[in-house]
Amino acid sequence: MKKGNIKAALVAVLVAFTFLIVGVNSGQAQTGLSDDFYTVPAGNYVSAANAEILLADQETLLINFLQTLTPGSQQYKTTMRAVMFYKNIRGGVIEGKQIPESILAGMNLFTTASFGRYTKTEKYGLKQDAIDLLSY
Repeated sequence: MKKGNIKAALVAVLVAFTFLIVGVNSGQAQTGLSDDFYTVPAGNYVSAANAEILLADQETLLINFLQTLTPGSQQYKTTMRAVMFYKNIRGGVIEGKQIPESILAGMNLFTTASFGRYTKTEKYGLKQDAIDLLSY
């Protein structure tokens, strides 16, 4: 297995388990994310071409994981939101945005109704997972 595939698989599993542990017991929406939350740090990010591959692999892993879950379950919904998040980031990359801007494009989903039940911790977790996936 290639290094990128191993990293993507690890991130997918970590995302899924993070949401299982944190997300199952938290049914309340949290608001008031600080302004610095919507800042992606400068860093060493992979190229756009590599980011597109890593994000597509991440989506595939999460979609494959979805097939093992019961539709409508909390874990299924959480994993589906993660798929949407990574698709939105990949969309930014495809549009020609820089990696940090693309991550912010994915984070725009946090303001939608489907992400309304995510806690601040879950949102931070998704953001950090994306940064980790796309950094070297």
